Amino acid sequence: MKITAIALALISASALCVYAQDAAKTQQPPVTLEQAYKAALKQSETLAEQGANIDYYEQRINEMHAALLPQVNLTASQTWQDNSSNADDPTNTVPTSYRASAIAVHQPLFTGLRDIIALKGAKVQTAAQQAAYARAKQILYENVAQAYLNLLSAQDTIAIRQAQIDITAQLITELLSREKIGRSRHSEVLAAQSQLAQDQAALASSLGAERVAQWTFRFLTGMDGDAKPAALAPVGKVAIDDYLVKAHSRPDVEQAKRNLEYAELFMDSEKNQRLPSAAFDGHYYLDREAGTLRHVYWDTIFSVSIPLYLGGSIDAQTAEADAQRRSAVLALQLALRQADLDVHSAHDSLLSGIFSADAQQNALAAAQANAAAQKADYRYGLVTNLDVLTSLTTVETTKLSLEQAQIAVQLSKAQLDVAAGIPQ
Repeated sequence: MKITAIALALISASALCVYAQDAAKTQQPPVTLEQAYKAALKQSETLAEQGANIDYYEQRINEMHAALLPQVNLTASQTWQDNSSNADDPTNTVPTSYRASAIAVHQPLFTGLRDIIALKGAKVQTAAQQAAYARAKQILYENVAQAYLNLLSAQDTIAIRQAQIDITAQLITELLSREKIGRSRHSEVLAAQSQLAQDQAALASSLGAERVAQWTFRFLTGMDGDAKPAALAPVGKVAIDDYLVKAHSRPDVEQAKRNLEYAELFMDSEKNQRLPSAAFDGHYYLDREAGTLRHVYWDTIFSVSIPLYLGGSIDAQTAEADAQRRSAVLALQLALRQADLDVHSAHDSLLSGIFSADAQQNALAAAQANAAAQKADYRYGLVTNLDVLTSLTTVETTKLSLEQAQIAVQLSKAQLDVAAGIPQ
């Protein structure tokens, strides 16, 4: 029986030793949440994609600017035409084929303000993409905080479970020695060994969870080697009012506002198709073989176009734009209500977590006092070794519950910050 207890303890110690050796090979100095977030900002492909979208819309602004400026082109042409009907006319000087080359200038003068609206729309869309980029950074912060806290919790759990195994193994050794002299029952030894096996199974599960948490953390941050998160400062209660105010201007809400602004501009642009348009065109001919026109070196054209009937297409396009505007209004309302919901949910979760952590702290103090009392009673023969083991197991179990409650509080605080759009 003694060999069995020692073997179980050695298996546990060996598993933890192998884990510690593997982690020590690549483990970096303790990393803070801020450091992890900065690393994730550089690593994230999602953010890089959002940045590319911003570049795209910024170039569209340049494109809209260019549409307002004159267009200058060098043109060249070779024309062939039928001149047989005038072949007998001695005054006919138009050749059957001729070439021409010119510098052509085109300047839009008025397009119903649609070009100006398009430029404003491009700027609004760029602002919307910038807001989407800022929100993506905040969501990344929440994901990193989640991974960071999962890893911190897994490592704390391993330490607590190993401490429980050490306590149980020590009690088994004592029980075996007491069994020899008839002061402990064999059932007590079996019960303690059963507890040790359960503790070792729990430790193995915690070791596996820690490995998964390490890989998730590496994936988000791009950091090499195993990480050891630094402990976080305790979180206290916070007032919700400031968070609600900030949530109404968080980036995804701002993006919805910009989308609505763009929808309104687009509808104005569609309406303005009914307005006339005017343009200026000019040519300076470098070479011209066109009969009587060969000595004409330049010309200019001022043109005006007034839409009279386009088959109802303008009405249909305006109605379509109005539908998009109404959809954008609803999207903004949803974004505002979602922001309120996120803040209220995260704040309530934070308060509940703080209450739970405080209760677990009181429970731990009571469990530790009970364990000390059980040890004192055991010296006087008032309780058994199993009573002492149970009280010590309760202490370690309560530590686990307290650790999980504290991690939940930290996560709720991070979620509350993201709900209010605070991380930048």
